[in-house]
Amino acid sequence: MVKRILSVVLGLICAMIIISGMEMLNSLFYAPPKGMNFEDPAVMRAMMAALPVTAFLLVLLGFILGTFVGALVAALVHKSGSLVPAIVVGVILMVANAANLYLLQHPLWFAVLSTAVYLPMAYLGGIVGNRLVKQKG
Repeated sequence: MVKRILSVVLGLICAMIIISGMEMLNSLFYAPPKGMNFEDPAVMRAMMAALPVTAFLLVLLGFILGTFVGALVAALVHKSGSLVPAIVVGVILMVANAANLYLLQHPLWFAVLSTAVYLPMAYLGGIVGNRLVKQKG
């Protein structure tokens, strides 16, 4: 049980590093205006509406890569051949995404795609991780 929890936590940490890194990269291309009030919902809605599609695609890429790597790490750490740790990583990230979608106005296409990527990428990351474990041992 401890190993399963540790594998999920390490997977989530890796996923968040990648997702945060992609969001930082995105902010280099699409920086918010200086002095912007991030606590004003109307200002945030206006900023989100003004972002180009490419800004959302970079964030989506971060979600895809982060989920895959997080699930891969969970499977590698757990070493059981089970997909449960990888899927748990995907579910936690998907729930976090749902909270983000609730708090900020995103385009509908982004909300749908971003929600849809977590479980398939977690499954794929878990499969690849389990195959790597089998090859080593």
